[in-house]
Amino acid sequence: MLDLQHIKLNIANVDISGMVLNINILETIKGGVKGSIVVKDNLNFYDTFIGHIQPAITLTITYLGATLTNTFVADGISDMKIIKLGKTYTIHFISLPTMLLSIETLNYVYSGTSDKILTKMWLQTCGNALPLSIDTDAITKGKYVVPNINAGKAIMNVVNASYDIQSSPFCLYQRFWDGGVTRLTTLHDMNKNSFKGSEGNTIAITEHIVSSADNQSNLNTVGTSSNFVLEDMQRHFAKKVGLGHWGKKLSHIKLDQSAVDNLEQRDVTGIHVTGYKLSDKLYDNSEKSLFNTLIDPASSAAKNQKARVYNQYMKVSDVISVPYLGVGFSVDIDQGGSNISRSRMDNHYIVAQINHKFILDDGNMKYGQDLGLIRE
Repeated sequence: MLDLQHIKLNIANVDISGMVLNINILETIKGGVKGSIVVKDNLNFYDTFIGHIQPAITLTITYLGATLTNTFVADGISDMKIIKLGKTYTIHFISLPTMLLSIETLNYVYSGTSDKILTKMWLQTCGNALPLSIDTDAITKGKYVVPNINAGKAIMNVVNASYDIQSSPFCLYQRFWDGGVTRLTTLHDMNKNSFKGSEGNTIAITEHIVSSADNQSNLNTVGTSSNFVLEDMQRHFAKKVGLGHWGKKLSHIKLDQSAVDNLEQRDVTGIHVTGYKLSDKLYDNSEKSLFNTLIDPASSAAKNQKARVYNQYMKVSDVISVPYLGVGFSVDIDQGGSNISRSRMDNHYIVAQINHKFILDDGNMKYGQDLGLIRE
């Protein structure tokens, strides 16, 4: 872990940087950024400023010359220990979009491709101030009548029913190093979105070997770790095959036409499932429901890919932090093994999760990353 050059943490417009013991910030391709702050409060800050509100939290850091500012919303306090000289407690926080998607409702009719529908829903819920980036175009389209339900649930209904031209599923997520942008991307495009170094090559997370005469500069150690663990490799395989993660043979029962269509699977197994297809005549002007293709082979293939991609999960802990690295990028792994210890797991992975760790050590705030990497 390397030292931050600068850190400033404001809560309720009060700088409490000197009270911070550690900060953990989690980003994942499954949602928004969230985290926690452990503080040592000898000034009664809790009762004076945050005892009765959920204030805004602004974090600014400078690391290896790169400066970043993020704004979050406090989401409660836990593990408070009270002693004679003060308190120690954990402040939890979530991103602004996560808060708005949790408290807002939608009651409207949308038409178009999935990404266009999601953009309209986002603007109605979060407005223009919280940016949304559509990184992949969807080919699924139709009409969605939202019946006054939670905005987050309505948006995830669209995400889960969508796929791109490659029949690859979408994820809606945020990155810590992205300035609050929320992104809509498919797994197919994440795998192609290699995180590049200054020379245009794909960044590799490598083994860091410290010698007795270690003369490496800080810059040369960025992206290295000595803790690689393959946490999952096709566990519960038989159960997953039975669930159809490698393909299904589909039967569509069309109630409005009194017909049954048998469709061949898009993947490799022949698990048989029966689904009831929505009517093609639900709406006027020949419009179909956005969810009309939910049990089609392409939709089934997208869902299966989303389930399979976690079958190989590599965790790399205590990485010397890489500036701007975030989920939705892909990286290479090189554990530096010999002919005996070399592993086929040294490969290309999607970054599915990052835990950003800021730890106070001997008066300096150090920054490290734990990476969660996936591939089929």
